[in-house]
Amino acid sequence: MKFADNTSSLCRGTPSIGVVDNRGKPVRVLRYNRTAGEQALDELITHSVLRDDGLQSSLWDARLFTLCQADASQVPNLLGQLSLSGQTLRSDSVDAGWSVKMYDAEGRLKWSKDGRGSQRRFEFDTLGRAVAVFERVDGEDERAAERLIYGDNGNAQNPQGNNMCGQLVRHYDEAGLISSPGFTLLGAPTGDAQQFLTDAEQQSDWQGDDENVWQSAMSGETYFTAIQYDATGARTRQIDAKGNQQRFAYDVAGAQCQSFLTISGAAEQILLKEITYSAADQLLQETAGNDVVTDYAYEPQTQRLLGITTTRPVSGSRSTQLQDLRYQYDPVGNILSISNGAAATRYFRNQEVAAQNSYTYDALYQLLSASGRENTTAGQQGPSLPDAAVDTANVRNYTRNYIYDRGGNLFKITHAAGNTSYTNTLFVDAYSNRALAQDLNGGITQSNINSFFDSCGNVTQMQPGTPLIWNVRNQLQSIALLDRGGAANANDREIYQYRGSVRVRKQTRRQTNVAANIWRVDDVIYLPGLELRTTSTDSNGAVTVNEALQVMTVAAAGRAGIRVLHWDNGKPEEIANDQLRYSFDDHIGSSLLELDNGANILTQEEYYPYGGTAVLTAKSDSEAKYKVVRYSGKERDGAGLYYYGYRYYAPWLCRWMSPDPAGMVDGPNIYCMVKNNPVSYRDRRGADHDEIKMGRYRREVGLREKVQLISADLSGAVKLEKFDFGKHKFKASNDYKLVQVDGNLKYGFTHSELVNTLAFYRQEYAGMSGALVGVPSEGGKSAIHNFKLGVSVTEGFMRDVAASEEEGDDEFESYSRATSSTFVLMPREDKDFRKEDRYKRVIGVVGTIYDDYSKEIFIHRLVAHPYTQAYRAGMSEAEVERAGSYKQVRQFNVKAVGKFVTFKLLKRYFKDVSIKSFITEAINPRSAAIAIKFGMRYDGGSR
Repeated sequence: MKFADNTSSLCRGTPSIGVVDNRGKPVRVLRYNRTAGEQALDELITHSVLRDDGLQSSLWDARLFTLCQADASQVPNLLGQLSLSGQTLRSDSVDAGWSVKMYDAEGRLKWSKDGRGSQRRFEFDTLGRAVAVFERVDGEDERAAERLIYGDNGNAQNPQGNNMCGQLVRHYDEAGLISSPGFTLLGAPTGDAQQFLTDAEQQSDWQGDDENVWQSAMSGETYFTAIQYDATGARTRQIDAKGNQQRFAYDVAGAQCQSFLTISGAAEQILLKEITYSAADQLLQETAGNDVVTDYAYEPQTQRLLGITTTRPVSGSRSTQLQDLRYQYDPVGNILSISNGAAATRYFRNQEVAAQNSYTYDALYQLLSASGRENTTAGQQGPSLPDAAVDTANVRNYTRNYIYDRGGNLFKITHAAGNTSYTNTLFVDAYSNRALAQDLNGGITQSNINSFFDSCGNVTQMQPGTPLIWNVRNQLQSIALLDRGGAANANDREIYQYRGSVRVRKQTRRQTNVAANIWRVDDVIYLPGLELRTTSTDSNGAVTVNEALQVMTVAAAGRAGIRVLHWDNGKPEEIANDQLRYSFDDHIGSSLLELDNGANILTQEEYYPYGGTAVLTAKSDSEAKYKVVRYSGKERDGAGLYYYGYRYYAPWLCRWMSPDPAGMVDGPNIYCMVKNNPVSYRDRRGADHDEIKMGRYRREVGLREKVQLISADLSGAVKLEKFDFGKHKFKASNDYKLVQVDGNLKYGFTHSELVNTLAFYRQEYAGMSGALVGVPSEGGKSAIHNFKLGVSVTEGFMRDVAASEEEGDDEFESYSRATSSTFVLMPREDKDFRKEDRYKRVIGVVGTIYDDYSKEIFIHRLVAHPYTQAYRAGMSEAEVERAGSYKQVRQFNVKAVGKFVTFKLLKRYFKDVSIKSFITEAINPRSAAIAIKFGMRYDGGSR
């Protein structure tokens, strides 16, 4: 294939090489890049300096490290001063500036200051809980930005009956107040009441201790949301602040399968009729409330998405197939092409315009070029959204090329589309990753580039007339849409308020009559499952509401998003009230297609790789106006920025407006969008690219986790599932028991049997892998990779078992007070130790290490019976029998082994010992998915 051959030639001889010091600590990473097949390799060196204790103190990326070779005074990308415990006390970043943090003896953050002079101070109660946050900007008085009140301080009503003890019940924050009336046994809130500051531009200041005084700073309206749960903690019903009800149903595995909505005063209607998943927990099919069916296809070997097909019911002469997206990948998973078989091929100026996008990459998998189609009226991409066309007939081909520097900064985009060609150039600071779009006169130079950023690396001006103002927490507070050159409150502007990292209010103010001081005000309040959108006229303080719109955001499962529009006032004539808008997305969540409840098309949209709108068609201008969720499933604001959660993204600049608050989790370039591969990856929060990571996962354990475990056990939410060949479906099974090796007298499973089990596993994994090479069935081909992985995992387990037999627990050097144990999941009926082949019927083996000092449980090895993996890979019973040596294969058509074993282990350890956290090692996407399902977070590479 053309694309695959190009990728192979680019990537030939381009390994990633890690260099470690004599302690085994990483000090350098060498990467090699080329952008053309015969081009010489460019060696990129990322260099780290470590302290004596092995902790990293500084880091250079490839671009700045090259400068450092010529000039030793070149500062690194990041320079850190750490405490003895490894906490960062001072951080100096060429991008994000400097910051200082001070911690108390318990490791809690007490005080911080950054390069802008912004200070934050934290107070705690005697139990170590945060009770107040104070903020100060240089030249201003200190503000009490937050107050936190808990249910056991004597002020809550019936704290025991409402499970409030120890819970945060009232939080006065930057936006106002959020309070909770009670909690479930699992610690989930039964609802929340939200109040907002009177003025959207007002800063919170909760001085003193009189809550009556604090209440006077807020508007009179309280928005209450009620939530109901089942015994497992799954949300079953939500009643929003306007009385609209959402109801959710779940299947036997606990996955959401249906959604219902009752608009206040109306009858209940179904919004999600059915949803099904594969054995690998991949979405297979969903049926929306408008009877539109979306099917998903995956590559068996890798579980990569191959296709999305969306079909609507027959009605008159309209076409039934709406989407037929087909994905092609290179060997490592980069998307090479996306085609839509449901879209007609068009013609423009004697050119065929197909609904297909094609992509090429360099050896670092950065996007090099993209081709697709765009509206014929499309101009040079900028903050403005293009006008919507009536249909997709007026489209033309385009090609884009991207050029990056050695630090991963995209600095040139060339766009060619018939007679419309242009180049966007970004000027990059020579000594950091700060960059801005160059103007036509070349006005941005090395001498002034940093004047467009504040001391913390936030963009303060994207272009003339658009100043950006950032709050103490480096969140975008407002952006000028029209700068009138006077006071900030004289500008047309968009204003934002937050609760923590979540935006809860947006207000857009545009002056329509300067002489009469008349403003158009668009206000959005974001509540659980509800957006309250109002448009009003402010004439010298006299406010008239022209439009009041409730937008119900339905938490449906799957990929389809649903928004319901209910007008209380000011409904446009062209749109019916209570309009349902079903959004159908692509692989990164971008909204491609909006349908109404009759499955009629409202809008269609296609995007350039980094997020600009390439094609936009709509039924009418009004329909286009009410589409707000676009690229990557995010809301596009009036200034053209996308709000992601932690940050704002400018699609025409292809980069973030502020440094990554999570630091260098995505690499040294903390402005870079998803490692410059926006086609294959997405960013859900504005912090890191969305990729299933292999390595160590961790979850802290508290009372809530233990109660959840007990509840799940009592309700039978986690079950092993065995295939019933008579009824041709999986059924919950109680046929297996988790038994400790050499620790269960009833079963008497011995160390020698464990050795036999692992040897048998290795034999079967290796034998089946070899036997299936060249087998034409999809099941045979898909099993090979998993079987090879099974061989290596089993061999590692065998080495662990042999080492523990010879050396005891001393091999686990990092666990000074560690106890290792091994468990097998075996048939309950196999109690007779004289059964010679019972070791072959063990369907899973797991090894654990419990550290009594750190109170951590580490699930360090888990391997399932080879035949269970064969069935999971799609092999038939006949294929399993042919490939394996043990012929009684039906009993091994079992799924959820990893999840079940993990659940049982945690239940056992919670019962017997004190645990602060549990850890596991993910060796493939499936095991990583299991870890994520258990609420574990990625905690780095292998142990």
